[in-house]
Amino acid sequence: SFRSNHNFNHVCRYFKFCPNCNQEYQNDVQCDLSKAMVSFVERKLHDGTPRASYLRIVALVDRLFVLSAGSNNAGTSEGQ
Repeated sequence: SFRSNHNFNHVCRYFKFCPNCNQEYQNDVQCDLSKAMVSFVERKLHDGTPRASYLRIVALVDRLFVLSAGSNNAGTSEGQ
């Protein structure tokens, strides 16, 4: 299962950084992946454990920051 094969501490990293160059995603890719991260965490990690709750909060906060940065930089129209 996902839980037994992956370290929870790295789940969000997969959605934020390129695995090849380790740079943070930007612009539309960042916006799309932050949305995907929230969706993934809510679908796959909904067991009610403190770890799952923490990851959901991390994903939601990251999503808010991405949307906020996008509206400030006119990089994305989502959420406007």
